[in-house]
Amino acid sequence: MTQRLSPLVQGLVIVETLAYLVYVLAPPLRDFIVSHLALSSGVALGKLWQPLTALFVHIDLLQFLFNLLGIWFVGAAMELALGKQRFLLVFFVPAIAGYLAQGLSAAILGHPYASAGPGPAVLSIFVAFGVHYDKTPARVLGGLVLPARALAAIIVGFSLFISLVLAAWPAVVGTLVAGVLSYVLCGGRGVPAEKPRPKRPSRPRVQMQVLEGGKGKTDPRYLN
Repeated sequence: MTQRLSPLVQGLVIVETLAYLVYVLAPPLRDFIVSHLALSSGVALGKLWQPLTALFVHIDLLQFLFNLLGIWFVGAAMELALGKQRFLLVFFVPAIAGYLAQGLSAAILGHPYASAGPGPAVLSIFVAFGVHYDKTPARVLGGLVLPARALAAIIVGFSLFISLVLAAWPAVVGTLVAGVLSYVLCGGRGVPAEKPRPKRPSRPRVQMQVLEGGKGKTDPRYLN
């Protein structure tokens, strides 16, 4: 499992884990975490730090496990493909924009909404994974292999489906904003994992003949 974790991704996993342990093991802090650090409609009232802090706190066990699984699955691969700086850009910018849209939508709709965790960031790197590797086969589990773009589409579609079933309209808005922005930042087109090597032009076959030379005078037709 550690082969999928680069130092940067390890740091993200450790921070997410410690933040969740604080929520679980320190009940007196839960109200503060939910009301000030998690995302809520308070963004519209001036709590502009929430779209960032919400990426590092969890208030639900299943979300915590799925988010860490997503970071583990494609985090290091996308850091290697994009480079550290561009990976951080794709990880944070679409997620913060998505959470900001989500919080403002909750305020407009009067939705008593709270959300936390790096879900939009995980969604963003899956979109980047699909854009970058396109039709490249990706092993999902055991013998299950899917094209990278199909796997990314399934992740985005599943996230939207859950939000629609729960009638969590702010989450639908946030997912769409994060996904579209990640798609745009990554170029919006597939790039093969390995560029095909150019084929060398074929050379005509030349028949060779060995000619005998010597110390004496050589016939000018021969190459000595």
